[in-house]
Amino acid sequence: MNLKTLIIRANAFLSFSVVLNVVLMGFISGFSLINLAMADPEAVATTTSSLTTAPASAASASPSSPSSSTDLLDSLPSDPYELVKVVTDRLLKKLEHYQALESDKEREAFSREVVEQTFAIMIDFDLIARRVMAKHYQYASAAQRQAFATVFRESLINTYASAMSSYSNQKIMIQPFEGIDEEGRRRRAKVDMHIRTADGDVYPVEYALYEAQSGRWKVENLILNGVNIGLTFRNQFSEALRKNKGNIDDVIRTWSSKVAEL
Repeated sequence: MNLKTLIIRANAFLSFSVVLNVVLMGFISGFSLINLAMADPEAVATTTSSLTTAPASAASASPSSPSSSTDLLDSLPSDPYELVKVVTDRLLKKLEHYQALESDKEREAFSREVVEQTFAIMIDFDLIARRVMAKHYQYASAAQRQAFATVFRESLINTYASAMSSYSNQKIMIQPFEGIDEEGRRRRAKVDMHIRTADGDVYPVEYALYEAQSGRWKVENLILNGVNIGLTFRNQFSEALRKNKGNIDDVIRTWSSKVAEL
């Protein structure tokens, strides 16, 4: 199963599941409103209310809105659980516009911008890219590190954006939040979702988040249907480096094709 298929099956986001769940992930072919429900029946009303009352300016704006990245970030909740719910809601609302687009070119541009304004703003691409390079990061030059971080981000965004065209009715079930882990050097949390397809199949998605020095919560890893995405990419990088006889530049140059093979 390739990454795109995994994303589509696992995320109603892309929603990497996610979304993440979203990932995370057929997006608008015969799009119908995705039903969101908590695993805890008593919390359904609260969750639905929270998701449907996200800031109107952010949730209903089209991708062409002038909102800056800073404005989008500032409007995000400071709670990891609420963060994932709000970003999911924003994505779903923006997807309502997707169906009206007629040309593939319009849809492609729209899909990418939607991902940029929703899913992408809560992911720490640089941190994940550094972990993917693992021990090879210390041997890479500053230029190579930056080049890989850039191509890594672009490859994921393109993959998630392309997954939108394959969306089908899915049900997102946000699982009860277990709270924030205060132990260790950083505060961490995980948000679990279950994606139920029209066929009744259920795909678990886990978002792993940490609190950055800025106070914002960022996604540092994703586990889709039991597959650790960060570890999978790390293994892929290591294998690509072996095949390219240690040439990091060649790995960077061909990385997008490697992602498509996952």
